[in-house]
Amino acid sequence: MVNYYQEGVLTSQISEEDLNKLTQISSGPAVSIFMDTQRIGIRPRRDQIKLKNLLAQAEKDLLSQGHRPTEVNKLLEPARDLLQNTIFWKYQGEGLAIYLGNSFSAIYRLPFSVKEMVFASRHFYLKPILPLFCRHWRFYVLALSQKQARLFRGSPYHLEEVTAINLPQGLEEAVSEKPSKVLSFHNLGQNGKKIFHGHGGLEEGLKDKLRQYFQKVNHVLNEFLAEEKIPLVLASVEYFLPIYQKANSYPHLLDAVVSGNPDKMKSDKLQAAAWAVVAPYFQQERERDQAEYQKLHGTGQTSNQISEIVIAAVQGRVKTLFVALDQECWGVFDPEKLIVEIRENDPSPGNVDLIDTAASWVFKQGQKVHAVNANQMPDQSPLVAIFHY
Repeated sequence: MVNYYQEGVLTSQISEEDLNKLTQISSGPAVSIFMDTQRIGIRPRRDQIKLKNLLAQAEKDLLSQGHRPTEVNKLLEPARDLLQNTIFWKYQGEGLAIYLGNSFSAIYRLPFSVKEMVFASRHFYLKPILPLFCRHWRFYVLALSQKQARLFRGSPYHLEEVTAINLPQGLEEAVSEKPSKVLSFHNLGQNGKKIFHGHGGLEEGLKDKLRQYFQKVNHVLNEFLAEEKIPLVLASVEYFLPIYQKANSYPHLLDAVVSGNPDKMKSDKLQAAAWAVVAPYFQQERERDQAEYQKLHGTGQTSNQISEIVIAAVQGRVKTLFVALDQECWGVFDPEKLIVEIRENDPSPGNVDLIDTAASWVFKQGQKVHAVNANQMPDQSPLVAIFHY
């Protein structure tokens, strides 16, 4: 049965389980279909016709590869069912990715546009959706208010609450008594700075209770995150930050805060605000990796040669990979004999995008992949790698 992802308008995230299945299928037949869609669905018929034409191309390619008509019809059936699903076409993202295989099929709404294409091979084509599962773009958000504490897992396109953690549910529960009062404030002056009622700013009694509350939150959070190295963003009113920073022992808490009461923020607003805080962190990480590539260039620990990188990826030698999302390099690859033959711009059936091949292998091994556009690559090649050795 096909997995049909329809949480809200966008999928925006692919689970680790799905990622493993997408990268492990290598015996085919496997069909990957990509197309732009209209988010609002003003003219859904246009998108339906587009998919119908792409499915016709997929059928043609599969038959030319020697697959039986009954096998082809069964494989394409989940996507053909969408053609008559009017509700599905009313609620779209910017793009659509459809994966059809014998053992695993999935349909993903995408929060970004993709190049229209059909790829029928022994494995799925992953490069167009790499931004959805770049592991090093993950972050956590701790939404902290006097009423509750919640942990979210985020990406550039997605935010979901983590339900497996048992955080203290608010100040009252944490200190086993009701808070003395809720702080109030007035805006003063042109810069809108806030002054809080009570001697010396925060009332000392409330400050002590907040300290106890945050210490308990920190204790549970650290047990849950364990050896994680993912950045953590605090979402709270600003005056919570210095108190929580003193209670915090998680080494990857960022200094900046998503300011405001998170209880009043919708999920999409919280995600956008958190990403604005954490994006510079990831930008700095990419710049550090680019600097490492430049420093090691010419030492044998880097490469901008596609054939060499594909082979190194299979061997598990790639530490960091830079992938140009807007470029392709087609060819033939034999993973058993480790033979690569580049055929430039020839996406005919039987050929593979060698950039996609390298990225898939590196993801399988849990290593870092930077998925960027060609103008952000550290070298002129569409594939650049730093090796472990």
